[in-house]
Amino acid sequence: MKKGKVTVGPNMIPSQSIKNKFLLVAVLAFGGCSFIPAVGPNYEEPKVNLPPEWVSLDKRNSARTAAKPTTAEGIPSVAPSADVELKTWWTNYNEPQLTVLVEKALEKNHDLKIAADRVLRAKALRMQAVSDFLPSIDAIGSYSRSDSSRSTGTIRPDDRTVVVGPRSSYNVGLSSSWEIDIFGRVRRSVEAANADIDAQEEEYHGVLLSLLAEVATSYIGLRASQKRVTIAEHNIKIQEQNSDLVEARFSAGISSELDVAQAKAELESTRAQVPLLEQAVKNGIYRLSVLTGENPGDGLDLSKVPPPAVNELIIASTPEILNVGVPSDLLRRRPDVRSAERQLAAATARIGAAMAEFFPSFDITAAFGGQSQIRNNVFGRNSEYWSIVPGLRLPIFQGGRILAGVRANRAFAHEALMQYEKTVLTALEETENAFVSLSKQRDRNAALSRAFAATQRALELSTQLYEQGLADFLRVIEAERSAYAAEDRLVQSEQDLATSTVRIYTALGGGW
Repeated sequence: MKKGKVTVGPNMIPSQSIKNKFLLVAVLAFGGCSFIPAVGPNYEEPKVNLPPEWVSLDKRNSARTAAKPTTAEGIPSVAPSADVELKTWWTNYNEPQLTVLVEKALEKNHDLKIAADRVLRAKALRMQAVSDFLPSIDAIGSYSRSDSSRSTGTIRPDDRTVVVGPRSSYNVGLSSSWEIDIFGRVRRSVEAANADIDAQEEEYHGVLLSLLAEVATSYIGLRASQKRVTIAEHNIKIQEQNSDLVEARFSAGISSELDVAQAKAELESTRAQVPLLEQAVKNGIYRLSVLTGENPGDGLDLSKVPPPAVNELIIASTPEILNVGVPSDLLRRRPDVRSAERQLAAATARIGAAMAEFFPSFDITAAFGGQSQIRNNVFGRNSEYWSIVPGLRLPIFQGGRILAGVRANRAFAHEALMQYEKTVLTALEETENAFVSLSKQRDRNAALSRAFAATQRALELSTQLYEQGLADFLRVIEAERSAYAAEDRLVQSEQDLATSTVRIYTALGGGW
């Protein structure tokens, strides 16, 4: 080797022993993280005070819940058959077209697809959080061309001459950096991301539950509107016959012109109801079409849903008895409660991730590559270079940023706890209200049935008296109006009764 000449030889390339030592240090550092507890609070599922049984449960709903199995603590638990009923509750109405609509909505509804995309997004963010466990490796490359003045030129070491003129520099290699998760910042972030996925999946279940309820409610509303149209048209035919009868009696001198005018006024008044009812039918069709992912009017074939007859119910059957379980079952059944609990878990984990910033962070950066002024030599052995740089960062003064972050995450976790407790209370409220609604709607429906029967009888008697000349036609008109109104209210009561059972199934968290 000539004096003054610098040679880059194999002794400057990292030996296998050096590489092995670096790898050993990395493995020990990575493995050691798992033995050091992550900072921050460990999540514990919150305890809530739930009543042992439902307050407003109608005795008519308790037939199949009287002999419920119990847990080790003696608390009644939901019977297995109850979960089976809740998963496919819409089949209890014995409406094949409703089942078809539900299946179509599950396949094509856009709200459901949006919720599914949110789950995928949460999973992608979890993958992003997990990537912090691993080192990042980047390919690097650079080229530079420079020139200097003669007075600042480079001195050639062999003959001490000044080298002037443009020079090139080529650099190609790999760089890597890795933060060692000693105090659990990454672990807490992954824990939060896992809880976020669970929360989004429960949000998806919540959208699914709401979709099922809306499809069923819209279908019941459509059937009720169809029957109201049928009843109106039936009454129009009767009133047309009465109008013809009154005109005939007027022509014969038996009735007055006032009776004719009253009969025509009542007939036209009933006809005026039909357009509004037909509008409700169209609106119901359009709503079901959109729920099933179709253009308005394309999603429902009315030929498969013939209007109910005057003496038929709007749906085949309304479930009389429900497997309702006990209040504690809501914690595992209702997706909104489960989502709120998972959001609390995520918020708790993020407290630890924020607290980890108080502690030192350790990282390792490394680089390996080739550098040369000659392009063809950049991959030569004499052009190789490498570096390994362990690093330590200890925060000393951050202007209160880290403390503020911890406080903000603690406040957010407390907010999530309050939201969870509120969601549980709301779930109890909705379920109790659904029980009350079903019980009172049954009573109301029974009373309206009796009222309709009475108005029918009053119409028969008033018609007989008019035909015998013992009463004026105004009494017949009033009896017709009362009978029609009572029958219309009865149909609406059937709708409310069926919708009340949907509310119970929804409140209990069934269908997902």
